[in-house]
Amino acid sequence: MPAFSYVVIDAQGRTRRGIVEAETARQARSGLRNAGLVPVELAAADPESGAGGPRRLTEPRVARLLLPLVGADPNRPDAVSLVGRYALGVTWQDRHGSIYPFTMLRAACPCGACPPAGEAWPTEIRREPSALRVQWHDDHASAIPYVELRGRCPCAQCATTRRGTDA
Repeated sequence: MPAFSYVVIDAQGRTRRGIVEAETARQARSGLRNAGLVPVELAAADPESGAGGPRRLTEPRVARLLLPLVGADPNRPDAVSLVGRYALGVTWQDRHGSIYPFTMLRAACPCGACPPAGEAWPTEIRREPSALRVQWHDDHASAIPYVELRGRCPCAQCATTRRGTDA
C-alpha cells in the first residue's frame, strides 16, 4: 500500500508530521481529517505511489479549515456585497451582518483630510487583507481597517454594546 508523508495541525493548534498509508492521496487526506487533524501538506513517501509532488494548501483555505479550531475572527469579513443602491453589506466571520450606508463609510475614512462630501458615491470597492478600500466619485480613496469598520457597525445590538462599554 502506498505511503504519504504529511504535515497537519491538531486540535490544540500544534504542527505534527508523520507518515500514513492509504490507496490514494485523497484517502490519506480524508483519514487525517477524520482523525480531527487539518492537513497542510501531503506528499508521496515513495516514488511508486504516483501521488505527484507535495500539495500545499493556500492561506485562505488553511484559515477556513482552522476556523472551527481557533474560532471565527469577528473583525474579518466573510462576504461583502451591495445592499440596494445606497449601502454596503458585510457578513463577518462570526456570522454577524452589518449594513453601512455609503455616507457612513465616507465619514469613517481615517485619513483625516477628507473633504465633506454632500453625496458619497463609491466608484470601486475592494477587499484587501486588512482593510476595505473605497474609491469615491470625487477621486478620494479611503482604506478603512476592518477593526474600525466593525467597531462602527450601526446595528442595534452593536450600538447597545457600545453604549454599555462607554458608560
